[in-house]
Amino acid sequence: MKKYECVFIFDESKLETSAEASIATISEYIVSLGGTIVESEDMGRKTFSYPIKKKNSGLYWDLVFELDASKVAELKSNYRLDESILRMEVFNFERPEKPVTLSSRR
Repeated sequence: MKKYECVFIFDESKLETSAEASIATISEYIVSLGGTIVESEDMGRKTFSYPIKKKNSGLYWDLVFELDASKVAELKSNYRLDESILRMEVFNFERPEKPVTLSSRR
């Protein structure tokens, strides 16, 4: 299984309960596909630099998970039509495990 990072932008006015509840539902769906949740972080409300679907701000959420590569397309298609999600981007998770140090020049 590969590790992925997904950033969700939620429309505050169309959330039925809260972003936490929506992420819990999404996390359950990922687990039902055979994946595991590694990290989940609420990034807060942010203002957009340009409007998205006539909205000027949204709630950001970062989700890191492990999932089989063939199931990622299924995850994307399942939440593409969800009206409470303004944007959803899935990336390969490529953060370094250890901080990179620069060697001194001689």
